[in-house]
Amino acid sequence: MSGVFRRRIQLEKKNDQIHANLEDDFHRFSVCVQHNGRAVTEISAQTIRYPWSTCPEASQVLNELVSNPLSSSPMATLLRANCKIHCMHLLDLAGLAITHSQRREKVRTYDCCVPDRINGATTPCLKVKGRTVLSWQVHGNTITSPDPFADVNLKRFIPWANQILDHETLEYGLILRRAVFVSQGRMVDLDLISRLSDFPGTPACYSYQPENLDRAWRMTGSSHDFSENPETLLDDLKEPR
Repeated sequence: MSGVFRRRIQLEKKNDQIHANLEDDFHRFSVCVQHNGRAVTEISAQTIRYPWSTCPEASQVLNELVSNPLSSSPMATLLRANCKIHCMHLLDLAGLAITHSQRREKVRTYDCCVPDRINGATTPCLKVKGRTVLSWQVHGNTITSPDPFADVNLKRFIPWANQILDHETLEYGLILRRAVFVSQGRMVDLDLISRLSDFPGTPACYSYQPENLDRAWRMTGSSHDFSENPETLLDDLKEPR
């Protein structure tokens, strides 16, 4: 029986702070970026639900971003950071928060939807405040349509997109690309894996670093399935009735 990977991201301005929240099948994270109108002055994070025991430690690595200038470019934070030492999801959230600081709108919500693959194919889409802003057809790691994304390999997406796309579309693409990759975790019963070192991967994030890999134990039961109830994503942010 197939389902759908869902991810919701909410960004909200509160005076000189940007609060960024994320929830999907495997994660419930939040990041708060404080700024002085020109640069990041303080940053903190909460890892509320996470797949591996070492994930919360990556919160401290975000301090690398303090003093980074605010920017409307969705690539600015990624280009300045040593991405491999970060939790990719916390770093993504911090980058989105920094970019959101340059918008006039107070709150923005992104919803990703990636149906489970059939014969290697899926049709991921991204909505912003309920409106579809990006939709792809993907086979394997390649976007097959629409233009201008057709024939772009998702593993080589960033350098291509940074040259071709405007800031807004680039941000949409980065968010949807990440969701496509993370969605593949639905094809594995992670609770059958005791330690991250038993799960194939490359040292591309904090927990996969050699000094952390053998310490990263599975947080059994931490995965959720939002296929049928997307409205419950980030439920903890909703005001009680």
